[in-house]
Amino acid sequence: MAPDWSCLPSDIVVVVETSLSSQGNSDHVAAMRATCRAWRQALEAAAGIELQPLGKPPHLAAFPRAATLDYAARGAGQSLCEQELEVACTLLGGRLEALDIGSAFQLTSRAMQRTLRSCPALRHLAADGSTLQDSAFSCGPVHPAAGSSAAGSSSHSVSMLDSPLHSTPAAAMCAPLRRLETLSLRGCLFLRGRLLADLAQACPALASLNLADCALALNLNPEVAALLPRLRSLNRLVLDGNGVDDAAMRHIAALPLLRELSVRSSIELTDAGLHHLGRLRGGTLPAMQRASGSTRGSSADAERSGAALDAGLAALDISGCTALTDQSWLAIAEMQGLTSLMLEHMPHLLQFPAMPEGLPAALWRLPRLRTLSLAGSCCHPSKLKLLAASCGSSVTHLDIGTGGRGGACGVGGGCTSCTPCCCVEESHAASVGQGYAAAGPAYRRLSSLHERDLCEAAASFRQLRSLSGAGSALPLRCVCAFLAATPAGRMQRLDLSGCCLDAEPSAAAAAHSHQPHWQQQLFSSGARRVLNFSNFDSYPSTSGTSATRLHQLHAEADSWQRPATAARFAALLRRQAPTLRCLRLGGASGVTDAHLPSLRCLSALEWLCLAGSRAAVSPTLLAEVASGCPLLQQLDISHTAADDDCFTAIAALPALRLLAASGCARVGGGGVHALAAGRTAGTLRKLDLCLTGTNDEAADALAAGCQQLRGLQLTGCSKLSPRGAEVLGRLERLESLSLGRCPHAVTDASLLLLASKLPLLTRLCLSEAQQLTAGGLAAALPLLPCLAHLDLTCCWQLHDDELLDVLGSNSTASSTAAAADALQAPGGWVTPATVQLPKGGSSPTGSPFRRRMPAGAAA
Repeated sequence: MAPDWSCLPSDIVVVVETSLSSQGNSDHVAAMRATCRAWRQALEAAAGIELQPLGKPPHLAAFPRAATLDYAARGAGQSLCEQELEVACTLLGGRLEALDIGSAFQLTSRAMQRTLRSCPALRHLAADGSTLQDSAFSCGPVHPAAGSSAAGSSSHSVSMLDSPLHSTPAAAMCAPLRRLETLSLRGCLFLRGRLLADLAQACPALASLNLADCALALNLNPEVAALLPRLRSLNRLVLDGNGVDDAAMRHIAALPLLRELSVRSSIELTDAGLHHLGRLRGGTLPAMQRASGSTRGSSADAERSGAALDAGLAALDISGCTALTDQSWLAIAEMQGLTSLMLEHMPHLLQFPAMPEGLPAALWRLPRLRTLSLAGSCCHPSKLKLLAASCGSSVTHLDIGTGGRGGACGVGGGCTSCTPCCCVEESHAASVGQGYAAAGPAYRRLSSLHERDLCEAAASFRQLRSLSGAGSALPLRCVCAFLAATPAGRMQRLDLSGCCLDAEPSAAAAAHSHQPHWQQQLFSSGARRVLNFSNFDSYPSTSGTSATRLHQLHAEADSWQRPATAARFAALLRRQAPTLRCLRLGGASGVTDAHLPSLRCLSALEWLCLAGSRAAVSPTLLAEVASGCPLLQQLDISHTAADDDCFTAIAALPALRLLAASGCARVGGGGVHALAAGRTAGTLRKLDLCLTGTNDEAADALAAGCQQLRGLQLTGCSKLSPRGAEVLGRLERLESLSLGRCPHAVTDASLLLLASKLPLLTRLCLSEAQQLTAGGLAAALPLLPCLAHLDLTCCWQLHDDELLDVLGSNSTASSTAAAADALQAPGGWVTPATVQLPKGGSSPTGSPFRRRMPAGAAA
């Protein structure tokens, strides 16, 4: 197909139209818009273009229609400064709707106030991990104390808590922020809470506020928690890791429009606080009736005007709240409007079968629950059975794995790297970082009674669209029970990473099929019954309700007593073929090619993970995938027995964008040649060939055929030489390149050539480069203006002191003096990247405190 206008960058199309219009061709331009669909699509894309400036200085004047600016992807050395932000907002402030300044540590409160005043259309603001203070959102002028830095001192913001709300004029700040709807300040450790009062005055439309991990210590600062009810327009509030206690929960419950609440890791929150939240935000009264007394007069007017009923809280995340007991279930049951419930990393609440009196009856009050996450909680089978019986008929997303925040990601959402099962690892690492204890596989050693309970629980989840059991060692019999209960053509995402999929022999299935029904063991309501009608050639004469109940008992027993064979698993997968988009079997034990003959039928599959399944991956299987899965975009076969023939089969996939084959030692130059010559080469964006037999000839093939690559991982490819590394310079669109543990591939000359041809690189790994010297590094780094992360671990010819001299200054002064000189000027470093030094430390560019060192400190 011939290229059209939509293939060009949006800014180029805008320049072409502007040029034609200025030459008196406005009629022709209008005719082009009316007749050319590709032209209209290109202009529509240009209207809301999103920019991600990585280098300095960014040429923003070439994108006059940009509506989104994202500075969060920069390295520490490229952190946003005041002058750059002011210039950007001057050029785009009139139409800027979204701004992300994450990890910015060189912005003062005055600069942030000027920025907000110049962006009257701003609707979304994110400053995660930045050093912003409360005064940055102050409604009045800021007068910082002399000698205090923007990142270090916050005493003035603490003293402002005692001042009245209307103590300063607000006209200067209220106008620009009146349209602000979303504010994310996750990990801003210099906030003290005064911004809540300023936001309540300046942002009447604020709907979402994220203050996770800001260390507000609401249990020790009740005056800060008392400011929360002023944000009356909030419908989403995230206070993870801020010490929410019962007193703070009372203030949170006073928010009249609150629909989503997350208080993860609030270890002082007890059942009383949750009960109070349930009483105020759990009913179905009109929203205005739950307001404070000052608005009761207007509630009647709102009802007469047809105000919509408020279903109360819709999403609740209380993961890691270790002070909650079994009585909290009664409080949860009061929130009848809940559609999402997160109870992750709470084994003290879920891993024991005991339950309080009245719990079974209370749980029937959750008819709207759609998302239930019990990840990392080792949920006991009997409790899962109770939950399934009460709300299983409405649940569409279930997570019983060992991860966090809903387990693994969905299709196209979070899997952006080439590592297998990266989303599970990241979420698990995040949960461990929050203080959770790593829970082992929940269902590794199940008794027959517990296995029966799990199967009966699975039979109650009849509307599942997403199931995650990652790392839980869920047995194949229970997996089959979940799939059998789900109607055909409904499941969209199935994550069985780390499950035990060892199949029973096919002879067991044959014996089960020939066994008379009255000789089968029936289990119902926890009691074991054995029906042995040996004197009858058929069922006893039963009719009516008794016969119906008997057949129902036989069906329940058959759902878990039937042997879990590979053929049954494949048949159940085939039932979900029209809708299944994500299938993850990475690290699952017992997976063979007998489990996967139905892959050829999964026509809607977009993400497939078979990492670690050594016996399952074969050229025949991958050929079937290539012929039956035309929409497949991400494929992970890391640490399998894949060889060159497998790559030949993969090359026929027409839409593949990510391929991870790390640890496939049998893959060599022939397989990479076939991949680069196939249909996949034109669509491939990220490729992971770590620890494979990739050589110089394979690098030549990649450079010639895979011109659209954005990320390439070649860590541990010891057969690469400097010539192979230099050839990679023809991949001009590379943003991430890893040549770590390639001891002979990286030299001063090859690095200089790569740097001159790859100006878009943001991540570069050169670990264990034995021939790299400080002089070659100093010559190459200035040619990489967008570099954000550089890994130089275990480079034998580099030393930390010598490298600091090279990075900080070109002079021959000592390392301390050179570093001090560079710290005084933000542009004094040879590279703005965060550098991983040879001995494992990080360069000073990663420290906001050292970068902002006052002049007297260096002396």
